[in-house]
Amino acid sequence: MFPDKIKITDDLIKLIIDTRKEYNLTAYGLSEKIGKNKSWLPNIENKRTKNIFKEDLILLFKDFAKDKNMDAEDFIIKYLSPAASIELSNNVTVPNHYLQAEMHLFSPDHEDLNISDEERMKRMEYYTEEKPYEVDLVRLKKKLKDLSELIIDEFSYCQTASDRYKMIDMAETMYTNFLGGFAYTRKLYQIPLFQGDAEMSFGKKVGSEYLKDTHKNIVDFSLTQKLAYAHADICSEISFEENRHNLFANIMLVSEKTDTEVLDNIMFDLDGFIYKLHEYILAAKGMSKARNCPSDIDFIAIFEHIVKTIKDFIRNAHLNYRFEYTIPESDTDLDELAQRCLELNNITYGIKQAIRNRRQ
Repeated sequence: MFPDKIKITDDLIKLIIDTRKEYNLTAYGLSEKIGKNKSWLPNIENKRTKNIFKEDLILLFKDFAKDKNMDAEDFIIKYLSPAASIELSNNVTVPNHYLQAEMHLFSPDHEDLNISDEERMKRMEYYTEEKPYEVDLVRLKKKLKDLSELIIDEFSYCQTASDRYKMIDMAETMYTNFLGGFAYTRKLYQIPLFQGDAEMSFGKKVGSEYLKDTHKNIVDFSLTQKLAYAHADICSEISFEENRHNLFANIMLVSEKTDTEVLDNIMFDLDGFIYKLHEYILAAKGMSKARNCPSDIDFIAIFEHIVKTIKDFIRNAHLNYRFEYTIPESDTDLDELAQRCLELNNITYGIKQAIRNRRQ
């Protein structure tokens, strides 16, 4: 936040003097306490020193901040006069009352009781102005720090390893979402889902309705997104695109000369695809149940594609294995289709045995 070199101002000197006096320290004593020569701090307080390095300023306030369980920079912002100017990087300055408000670090004298109407209007005008990059960056870092502390605090309440893994997965998913589609994720996180204590914000009746509607929207979105993801996961393996290899494209390249290790890997991937199909069916079931209408997804065509591909694989790899599998009917319910996925896994197990026999 602070630049590498900071100007010594009257407000900063006052904060230094007030803080060390609160802890019954002399300027000489505090200098020695932080490993400086005896005259280092007296020179600052007497305005003989004009600038101070950021690392020295942090060192000066580090123990005081630690005593209040705070970061040193946060401590300085909180206890510095609201009227003081804070210097950021690139010669950008910002009134401290603005940082205190944005970072929720109000000093004991932050109340507006003793400021003039003119000063109050001046502050309001500053809040409505477009801020430079450096100021907005400070705000962003503060919000990210608050988010990190909130998640870590919630993590401490996890009772089991499973709960902890879920929290870690949540953080990993947040990172992946931002990494993979920042613009979309940013729009998603800008949607206001909760309003603190909804009943306190909106009243008992309206607040309760708001939370109920919010919960319904989250469930609907989760089901829709889960189905969309499962659909993409399945189609990415079936659809053929130029210069892109996927599972079914690789299966088409199998021949009698294909190495058994490659065949094993393909079977491993095919098992994974069948698992994805199982999840796709369950996602469709969840959506169908939520909307109280039958699914219109053509799963039968996928089953036909899998069975045909498996037969081609066995024939092209010259494996000694036969199987019988009846393609589900078009009116087969989703529970039955999910069960039929397990039958496909039994077939792939038999193929793996045939691959091992060929190796011998």
